[in-house]
Amino acid sequence: AQVFRPDGTLINGPTSLYSLWKRPLREPSGISFGDRFVELGQWRVGDIDGRHASIAHQSRKTAMVFRNDGSTLLGPRSDLSTLSDPLRVCTVFVKQAGCMATLDNPPEAMRTYSSTTVALSALDSKRAWVSKTSAVGQWMQIDLGAIKKVVGTVLQSRMDSKKDWVSEYRVVYSMDNKQWYTFPGVFPGNTVWFGKAT
Repeated sequence: AQVFRPDGTLINGPTSLYSLWKRPLREPSGISFGDRFVELGQWRVGDIDGRHASIAHQSRKTAMVFRNDGSTLLGPRSDLSTLSDPLRVCTVFVKQAGCMATLDNPPEAMRTYSSTTVALSALDSKRAWVSKTSAVGQWMQIDLGAIKKVVGTVLQSRMDSKKDWVSEYRVVYSMDNKQWYTFPGVFPGNTVWFGKAT
C-alpha cells in the first residue's frame, strides 16, 4: 500500500516493489523493544503520547504520524517520533519485556531434561544438572510460563566434590513447543568446577 523511505517521504501504492512477502520466514533478527515502541531494523513504530503514533527512521525523519482520531500527518517531519526514547536494557538476566518483572531462577517444576544424573539445576544449589553422557545434543528446557524477553543466561558448575560443568551451549527457543529457533552463536560455559559463567 505504501513504502516509507529513510528521508521521511512515501511511495504510494499500489506497488509490488519492496514487498516483504518475498522474504522467507526465518529466525527473527533486528527487532528490539522500548517503552511503547518497537524497533525494526532502522525503523521505529510506536506510541508517542497516547494521542499520536509514528513510523520514523533512524535518520531522524518521521514518515507518518497517526492520530487517535484516525487521521494522519505525512512526512517528512522531524518531530513526533520515539527516536529520542531509549531501548530498555535490563540489568537482571531474565526479565519480561519492559523490565517490569523479574524471573531470576525458575523453579525445578518448570524444567525438563534430555537426560540427567541430578535433576537439581537451580542456581546457588550445591548440586547441578549434568548430562548422563558427555555428548553433543544433551539439553535442559526451561518453561518461562509466558513470553519473556531473555537478556542473558547464567551457568553454574556443580559446587560439591564432583567436578561437572557445561563447557559451551546454544540457546534454542520456541513460542509453542513445536517450532524451534536457534539463537545465533555458541556460548562459552564454565571453564572451572566452581563459580558462575554469564
